[in-house]
Amino acid sequence: ALPFTYSVPPPLFIRGDANGDGVLDLSDAVKIFLHLFAGSATDCQDALDPDDSETLNVTDALFVVNYLFKQGPAPGAPFPAEGTDPSGAALGCAR
Repeated sequence: ALPFTYSVPPPLFIRGDANGDGVLDLSDAVKIFLHLFAGSATDCQDALDPDDSETLNVTDALFVVNYLFKQGPAPGAPFPAEGTDPSGAALGCAR
């Protein structure tokens, strides 16, 4: 037998795509609110953090709405395509 090392690849996600459907839209802001105030489960907290502040709060849902309807700044990387989190590891993702 030969020894080997298996590395699990990091999860892929789109920042701001809170519901994981591959599209950033109003339902993602709703999902963030549901997670914050109704205890809705998520498998990727990083996706719920479009401003990449490494904390989840109301400003994350407002960030999505501002981007969609007021030409606000785009979410941080990885966006608009799936990718890995290039920054902090405070939240995490298991997708």
